[in-house]
Amino acid sequence: MKDQETVEKFIQLRSEGKSFDKIAKLIKVSKPTLIDWGKKHEPLIDDLRVMRYEEILEKQKLTQEDRLTRLAKELKLAWESFEQKGYESLTKREVMNIILRLEERLSKEPAMIAMAKKNDDENEIKKLIITRSILGKEFEKND
Repeated sequence: MKDQETVEKFIQLRSEGKSFDKIAKLIKVSKPTLIDWGKKHEPLIDDLRVMRYEEILEKQKLTQEDRLTRLAKELKLAWESFEQKGYESLTKREVMNIILRLEERLSKEPAMIAMAKKNDDENEIKKLIITRSILGKEFEKND
């Protein structure tokens, strides 16, 4: 039986989507052994995959929020300029085209921001469970 550190490395690599072949070369364990470990630790691997996916979504959400803020700011400036005849040397038609394009882009941004907050508490519980399962009883004593 391989040491726990090797098994944990396998779980991490597998949760990152690495193939059994690639993992076998990296940690020098046979592919049949890795397949057995994959079956044995499938729930943990799946949980870690979900956590990685959620981290990616969180980063994307922040990027989307930033993009939405910038688009909304530009749209506000365009409307203010339009009301004043605006955008210096542009015609009203040109400013209106800008407004329409900005509104179209703004409307295409997904409305996932509110949904992400709902999942925050569930994510923290999953992370705690996974951390405890990886670190074992030693973690609970220090907790």
